[in-house]
Amino acid sequence: MLKAFASHIEHKDLFKKNDALLVAVSGGVDSMVMCDLLLKAGHKFSVAHCNFKLRGDESDSDEQFVEDYCSKNKLTLYKRSFDTLTYVDSNKLSIQMAARELRYAFFNELMKEQLLTYLLTAHHLSDNVETFLINLVRGSGIAGLKGISEKRKKIVRPLLPFTKEEILAYAKENSISYKTDKSNLEDSYLRNDLRLNIIPKLKELNPSFERTISKELGLLQQYNTIITYHFAKEKEKAISKTDSGIKIHIEKIKENKTPELFLFEILKEYNFHPDVITDIYESLDGIPGKLFYSDNFELIKDRTELVINAHLDRSIEPIVIEKETQEILSPIHLKIKPTTEFVKENNKAIAYVDHSKLKYPLTVRGWQNGDKFKPLGMTGFKKLSDLFVDLKLNAFDKNKVAILENGDKEIIWVVNHRLDDRYKISENTNAILRIELVE
Repeated sequence: MLKAFASHIEHKDLFKKNDALLVAVSGGVDSMVMCDLLLKAGHKFSVAHCNFKLRGDESDSDEQFVEDYCSKNKLTLYKRSFDTLTYVDSNKLSIQMAARELRYAFFNELMKEQLLTYLLTAHHLSDNVETFLINLVRGSGIAGLKGISEKRKKIVRPLLPFTKEEILAYAKENSISYKTDKSNLEDSYLRNDLRLNIIPKLKELNPSFERTISKELGLLQQYNTIITYHFAKEKEKAISKTDSGIKIHIEKIKENKTPELFLFEILKEYNFHPDVITDIYESLDGIPGKLFYSDNFELIKDRTELVINAHLDRSIEPIVIEKETQEILSPIHLKIKPTTEFVKENNKAIAYVDHSKLKYPLTVRGWQNGDKFKPLGMTGFKKLSDLFVDLKLNAFDKNKVAILENGDKEIIWVVNHRLDDRYKISENTNAILRIELVE
């Protein structure tokens, strides 16, 4: 295995003997075998260990085991303990996702601080097969089915050609000590269920199942490269970037020879589930306004575009403005001051209102269905929803609209859009309040 390991690194040009390597070491058999192979192959490296404090004394025992190993082999060790469960609660993540975020943040910090070239992780062929099956079950397209990359930017996985059985056999033959995480023996997680129950059944049908899947993964990686290259220029024509996301021109999607696949290639990096992408595709000829969500982004089907923005809480929490208030910073930034001069400004971000008609406290709030007001220059009422149609605001922009409301619940100003006619400056006005939205 040592010869195959060294040959694989050289053949794939994964890293050089003089590269500064950081190896992620848990103390399990995979990472301990990787350390042994690297040492015997003549590579210099440092070790990073994470203690997630999830298994009590066992977690601390693993940390001590790695520390003793590094001391014995004169390896620099970087270690960090995490309050993982608190991080889970505060970030609303699964334990697995929380641990992933914490460890990679730690690794990236080390890479920058210590000027290290590559991070090595001990993912192997059996991990790759499990990832393939997980993505197949959940739906991911070719991008997910191609499996784990051997080298992606600064992350390298030199054990990827080897199965778990080969790693265990090497550990036994070379008397390599390692720690066993008992949680890996529980089938409560999908990955463990596949490893412990499903894959053994598949191996009964095909003893070379993992090698067979490995060959298929190689082909899928090549297919993915071709597809990515094919759509690269088409994407440039179909996408316009905005400050918070992108706009996808619907006609450009329809013009493509494989429109649904093209849309999938655009949306996959925004983490939309394949089923959701199918729904989006089927909505292209539908009425505008429909919203779709991924974990981090939201998409609205507009008239001629699909608009994607980061998924943020745009709800505007109400805030009270007293008579003496001169400025508020949240939920929007307003500067408020009495003035004796009315200046006609061609600026929707500034409103001059008749101060004598105001009943304090005023309120800044988000717009609501059913809101209506008298737009400046009109005698009748208009629904805000109709105003938004006139202004051609999409759902994202509508959700950002703030309302300045009088103490008697009348709308004074649709901020940054239109003043209510009842509060305009007239010849009878003897007190003026100037209100400015600061972008």
